[in-house]
Amino acid sequence: MRAPEEQIDHIFAERQHRPEGFVMKRHHLHPYYEMYVVEKGTCRLFVNDAMYELREGSVRIIPPGFLHYTRYLSDCVRTAVYFREDMIHFSELSELPGFEQPLSSLRLFHIPDGFREELFHMLDRLIHETQHPDERSQKISELILQEFLLTSSRVSPDFSAIPARIAAGDETVLNAAAFIAAHYAEDINLHDIAAITGFSDNYFSRRFHEATGTGVKEYLVFVRLRHGAQELRSTSHTITKIAGHCGFHDSNYFKDAFKKQYGVSPREYRKQQAG
Repeated sequence: MRAPEEQIDHIFAERQHRPEGFVMKRHHLHPYYEMYVVEKGTCRLFVNDAMYELREGSVRIIPPGFLHYTRYLSDCVRTAVYFREDMIHFSELSELPGFEQPLSSLRLFHIPDGFREELFHMLDRLIHETQHPDERSQKISELILQEFLLTSSRVSPDFSAIPARIAAGDETVLNAAAFIAAHYAEDINLHDIAAITGFSDNYFSRRFHEATGTGVKEYLVFVRLRHGAQELRSTSHTITKIAGHCGFHDSNYFKDAFKKQYGVSPREYRKQQAG
């Protein structure tokens, strides 16, 4: 079994059923790629500041370090594949459409109905190799995963596209999420966010939670922490200054929230990223 917060040394694939309403470990990230294939049902993907709706045949590829979580809107069957960039051999694929650059940004594409049986069968083989390994399984797994991506790039017209924010079924929630993304550094709260929707605080709070599976305050903190992590990686600003830049009035609260989200303190996170 993979270790979510640690680097992996081999490809791992698993298929699981998720019941309606299930929320998978909110706002997590890991140091490897995750390819996620919806084989049945509908779910909602939250990644960084955007929301996407996935259905049967949808494939998402999330790069390392992207905060994300999934909420299931119906009973779902999904296959998740975890891998490192060097396991795909991008240099051999760089001249093909969709592979000009490594998958450094979120990819979201859809497998047409007529090709799903073929591609889902590749996932069956991949799951078998990664869960019943022998001395040849790692190389075979790499070849199967490469074949899956190559075939997807051939049959999926949107394979090369980096997705824009996709409607998640509730324009009010999308507008609120966009407002949070634009104003996270300011002194905003539930009342300010609800005001732009025209609803009362309580009604909007319920509606936001029903759509996302998370609270408004929790989502605001999530967005602020994501920007804090980005600033820790890219600047030498003090922790106190970064906390203020991201909308936290109390640097100790920022430190506590950051450690709860990322598993390490802001200072330790910065050292890890620099190393």
